[in-house]
Amino acid sequence: MSAIWDLILIILSSLLPPLGVFFKVGIHHEFWITILLTILGYLPGIVYAWYIILSRHRSQYYYAPRNLANVNANVPQVVV
Repeated sequence: MSAIWDLILIILSSLLPPLGVFFKVGIHHEFWITILLTILGYLPGIVYAWYIILSRHRSQYYYAPRNLANVNANVPQVVV
């Protein structure tokens, strides 16, 4: 199924590059870079969108929620 979805995203990003990247990674820095490249030149936006779609695996963008109770656990304590 992933290969079919990637093919759909490639076709979609050929028409509007930021949209294909948005469906692959969401609103991350890759999305904003694609918008910038598309504004500067349509072809660089397409090439970068294809690169993102074909090289990134969707699971890289699922982030586990942070445990806020342990945020300060690794901070060294200063003893005065």
